[in-house]
Amino acid sequence: MFFYYHTCLDIEKDCNIFELSNKEGVDYKEYYLLLMGIYHQHPELRETYHELNLKIFNFYKDLIEESKKKKEISEDINSEDAALYIFTIFMGFIELSIIFPHFGLEKLIDLNLDMICKNLGLDS
Repeated sequence: MFFYYHTCLDIEKDCNIFELSNKEGVDYKEYYLLLMGIYHQHPELRETYHELNLKIFNFYKDLIEESKKKKEISEDINSEDAALYIFTIFMGFIELSIIFPHFGLEKLIDLNLDMICKNLGLDS
């Protein structure tokens, strides 16, 4: 869900939500590079960037806590560690999609989701 959410793929309808909204030419790699350029060229905006990333991290942490309460994952999993793990994979996924575009988004998403599920003790 995480990767599909961040790449705007609607896995329930098996389509890209940008196609449904008639938006064309969304280039996630260019968008990410733009954000990184702004981060480095405008130090005054770094705190905003850090706050945004903290919100994303807390979103993952809350999802893990909710999954533990629903008995979907083991209660002995440290929520903060698991959130950091998922967030790190997500950031790496973005970098790899830039460096190795020949793998394609679907392969990177599927591979990473499979590994997250295995490491959290979920059925994939």
